[in-house]
Amino acid sequence: MLVVQLLVNYDIDVNLANSTGNTALHFSALLGFLDVVKVLVSKGAKLNAQNSHGDTPASLAARNNQPQTHRWLIEQTRILDALASNQRPATLPLPPSDDEEQMAALRSAAAAANASANSISPRSYSTPTYHHT
Repeated sequence: MLVVQLLVNYDIDVNLANSTGNTALHFSALLGFLDVVKVLVSKGAKLNAQNSHGDTPASLAARNNQPQTHRWLIEQTRILDALASNQRPATLPLPPSDDEEQMAALRSAAAAANASANSISPRSYSTPTYHHT
């Protein structure tokens, strides 16, 4: 987390993307790093950024079983959408935090939306293993 804060404090563009359009927010959401997601969004990371497969950070979080990260991203998106349309954000309902059936439906919907594209496989990313010597 300290590394992320140092990087964003040095005016690094948090919306830089790799060759497939994934940003730091995509990777953080995919892996469920909610604290990192919050820092990136606070520094201007685009909530609705789509990669070359059409995936947003929220859809990656949902599909990869990261319910807390997914809920937070959806809440932030709803707030921004409400502000843009002059609605009160507090009037927008959020999914229950312990509703596994709803999360399964959201994951299914995200997968269906990406069925026509070569979607990112959760197995294509791995957390580095560090060996102490």
